[in-house]
Amino acid sequence: MIRRARSIASLFCALIVLGAASCGEKAPMPHLVDEETNADIVGPTDKHLELALDAEVLIDATTSMSGYATVEGSVFNRFVEELEAAIRSGAKQAKLAFYKFGTSVRPIEREVAVLRKPAAFFAEKGIFEQTRLEDAIDSPDPAKDRIILTDLFQNEGDVNKVVAAFKEKCFDRGRDVGILMVRSEFDGVVYDAKVPPYRYVSKAGELASNRAFFAIFVGDAARFGRIVEALKSTRVASAIDDGAFLVLSRHAVKGYKVRFEVPKGKARKIRVTKSGKPNPFENGVDVHLLPGAAEEELVARVTIDPVPFGPQLTLEKLYLIAKQATVKPGGRVKETPVIRDTDEIRPKSLTVQDQTLTATLSIGVPSDPVRTKGKTLYKLLFALPAELGAFEPPARFVEQSSDDPRPGAGPEKTINLEKFTRDLIRAWATAQPRYVAKAYIRAERK
Repeated sequence: MIRRARSIASLFCALIVLGAASCGEKAPMPHLVDEETNADIVGPTDKHLELALDAEVLIDATTSMSGYATVEGSVFNRFVEELEAAIRSGAKQAKLAFYKFGTSVRPIEREVAVLRKPAAFFAEKGIFEQTRLEDAIDSPDPAKDRIILTDLFQNEGDVNKVVAAFKEKCFDRGRDVGILMVRSEFDGVVYDAKVPPYRYVSKAGELASNRAFFAIFVGDAARFGRIVEALKSTRVASAIDDGAFLVLSRHAVKGYKVRFEVPKGKARKIRVTKSGKPNPFENGVDVHLLPGAAEEELVARVTIDPVPFGPQLTLEKLYLIAKQATVKPGGRVKETPVIRDTDEIRPKSLTVQDQTLTATLSIGVPSDPVRTKGKTLYKLLFALPAELGAFEPPARFVEQSSDDPRPGAGPEKTINLEKFTRDLIRAWATAQPRYVAKAYIRAERK
């Protein structure tokens, strides 16, 4: 469980410390299984993906979507035609099924999905009346990915229920979500507005007048990137914008580095050496506290490598998560430690430059007298809170949003797109702690 601790320079802090007691006889350095893995922080790369892909493609068949399809040669029509090739290009074997959705969902043949007869496709009773995106988000079969083409909402009140559906059906179940915004020519009726439905026609040759549709991916984030990259080699390449692609995956970073050092200045009773224990992630350090050491300082420099296309991370909001574990004197090296909270390490200052956070930490004397000498393993977890400002949406989504689109005032924009994106990011952030780095300090007090 995460709990908020004191704030220092916008750093919310709690700490995990794992200690080894010393009472007459020496205690061994505690051992943690998670020292041997980085999967709790860093997600797998696309190299770990199987080359086989089983996916379902759903096309929004409500009336408003016909505005994209009725324009001959539109980006939307070309996107639908090229999507299958893009999917297959990233998989040795690809099994695809096609559906149309709106008021309900039903399977269709591939030939129907390429929209040879758009008028009939968008006029089927029991389908065309309402956009129920919340019912189309996740496949009944969790082994299958889903790709949904839609203009998002039926009306302005849909945001909350759609976000809730994404949280329940995707984030709470560990499924990744990607949203690619693509702007296309349009000639039809816009329904998702506060004003009555209105006719809108984009202007030929004026890209800024094009209206956005969205390709929503549900499944594995690394696979989304493969498909979007493949689309850049198709007839819709000019419409694919990396800045209009948002990925919300199970991990916030694809890599990180942690480096510790003792601050320069007056003589200190603390020394730092590279950890003597083999550590493939290079996130461990040995700290020696000399006789007479009381409260000493240690600087941690954490460099973050965010996942591609993820929300922008506000590192000034970082906090540390804390628990303390001890091994009784004379215990076995791999004995399960006892875990409890501690304030033996506290942040004193924080600065951020580019993607590097520099935190000055204070290492204090253990509150337990029997641990004033001996070995201690400290574990530091850096995380971002699920709150406003910790994660920011892509600028393109903000630019294409309006809280009141209407004729003569942003008629091409999507209602409440910024609110939807921010709420979706917040729902993703609350599903589990969003860790960006961890480190281990193996301290010995003389």
